[in-house]
Amino acid sequence: MDLSDIHQALRERGFKLDRSSPLPIYSGTLSAGKTSIKARVYIQDKTLVSLPLIQLLERPENFPKACAHLSSEGFLCYIGRDQAYLPRNQLGAGVLGCLVLAEKLIEKIIDNKTLEDTRDEFPVYWDGLDVLLDIPFSIKPGLHKNACIVELPKTDNREEVIWILGKDASNFAERYKPWGSKDLFSDVLLRIVDINSPLGALPLDWPPQSLKSLSQWLAAVDNDARNGVLEAIKDAFRAKSNNVFVLVRAINTSCAVFLDLALVRKLLKSSSPDRFMRAVMKAHAINVRIIRLTPIPSDPESWITRNLTDYRSSLSGKNIALIGCGAVGGFLSDLLAKQGAGFLGGRLALIDHDRLSVGNLGRHYLGFGQVGEFKSDALKRELSGKYPEINVLSSTGRIKKTDSIKDYDLIIDATGNQGLSHFLSAAKISTRLPPILYSWVSGAGCGAQAYLMDQDTNACLHCLDHATPGSSFSLMRAGYELKYKHLGSCGEWLVPFSVPAAIHAAGLAAELAVAWAGGKPNPTLRSILIDYDNGKIVKPISPKKRALCPICNIKP
Repeated sequence: MDLSDIHQALRERGFKLDRSSPLPIYSGTLSAGKTSIKARVYIQDKTLVSLPLIQLLERPENFPKACAHLSSEGFLCYIGRDQAYLPRNQLGAGVLGCLVLAEKLIEKIIDNKTLEDTRDEFPVYWDGLDVLLDIPFSIKPGLHKNACIVELPKTDNREEVIWILGKDASNFAERYKPWGSKDLFSDVLLRIVDINSPLGALPLDWPPQSLKSLSQWLAAVDNDARNGVLEAIKDAFRAKSNNVFVLVRAINTSCAVFLDLALVRKLLKSSSPDRFMRAVMKAHAINVRIIRLTPIPSDPESWITRNLTDYRSSLSGKNIALIGCGAVGGFLSDLLAKQGAGFLGGRLALIDHDRLSVGNLGRHYLGFGQVGEFKSDALKRELSGKYPEINVLSSTGRIKKTDSIKDYDLIIDATGNQGLSHFLSAAKISTRLPPILYSWVSGAGCGAQAYLMDQDTNACLHCLDHATPGSSFSLMRAGYELKYKHLGSCGEWLVPFSVPAAIHAAGLAAELAVAWAGGKPNPTLRSILIDYDNGKIVKPISPKKRALCPICNIKP
């Protein structure tokens, strides 16, 4: 890439080339009002995909102690990494534009107008040790006496240890043992404090290093937070403990601190929790060092809600039976878990009587290590190994009657077996089964479809299969010749289709399941066209049962 345009533009701007190899570095001066600041410009890559880095070589005296968008090494975050790019035909002008943005940011910092930005990016300025927080936000504030932190050690593939904070020491440590966890702190005190104000940096001793500076900062943010720390000190006195965690949950984010009170407990011989707390804050707060922790929510409730635009649409708390753990069902099982199935009081049942064969490997979620195993059992183990706390069951029996599935909230048929699908469809009408969601790959991979039967007015599968080809709710497979691949007279027949077709079918079913959980499942018949040469577009619709359908007119 020719960098001459950039070189010329920066030279005219008063910057000089400090180094040309391996990548150019320039030095010069940025101006913000009456303030001039020495700075460097780093060209990050020869392709110029990345914006240049801009570093301040000195910190102006009129900069506040706490300011957003400035790293400890002086690098300015003048614009988001993916919010802009250098125009390929005007590279020099693009770099000069970056300098202008940097100067505008410096002006905001000097005018103390970036403090509010620290609320949006608070963890960056808090600069605490990362700790996964396996405590749902629904847990009430107050004192929790048996909290613990477990540590996941370094491995060949993981360079850093991982800390996880939970509130129930007995069950919590056991939950993470499959990942090699070990206790770091057990049965320690945890004080959870909720406040109605946002956390943000303030122009004082920042970030707080001691109990004194922590108290001053929290008092300025929200006095309830400071009172929570004072209560935590009294908690430690009552429990005769040297250590206590304080978790502050604000309206924008959370932060946590670890207080080590061993030294002050030796120095102070107080007779009551209140006197101990007052003595600590009056004479020793500056000597009590704190460990700042940055909580990263990792409990199921938190990561499920991050995956959904509407928490009410989560599958958590629901009892869901997935019949068929093949190409579609394998991917679908993982999508359902990510959307909450098997969590927060619900369960996910995987049902399939078939074993994984070598012929399945080309388009299955499972791999070579599970060949010969029952698909349902192997998927259960995979999901249990990925998601702590998931409640997943497996069954290797055939579905010959509906007694075993009638008590679920939702039944999902991902078998692609039309005989079983029609059996379930008829049983839904005659025996009042719960809602049934069908998902399949159409034809030889020309598309994927999903259909939900949840109301008495819904069309059954017989209605759909006997629709007029080309009508508003015909299936994709109508009028399309299936292409089979024969592997032997007594072997299995395969319909060749691509892996994406199975994933599309799983995705349609997952979206429709969430729509059902949110009470807005329409349209109930959804399709994706993949093979534009041989398939046809089917518009989404909510088909109603046919008046003369012999299946729909069977009375329960």
